[in-house]
Amino acid sequence: MAAPSEDEVNAILSGMGKFCADDELNCGACGYETCREHEVAIYRGLAETQMCLPYVIERFDHTVRQLSES
Repeated sequence: MAAPSEDEVNAILSGMGKFCADDELNCGACGYETCREHEVAIYRGLAETQMCLPYVIERFDHTVRQLSES
């Protein structure tokens, strides 16, 4: 499989709220050593954004805040 371009990887990262290198925690919760490895796997269809625990927690918190406001 072809590797994604840097722009394609950055687009996936941005969609997950990771806009700079400091946002990439590289925690390994998704099963990949780095956020960039995870994003390449997403690009190739081998992984999903929901595998990123910090992303899922942030989305959950956002939803909870929206519900509490309504």
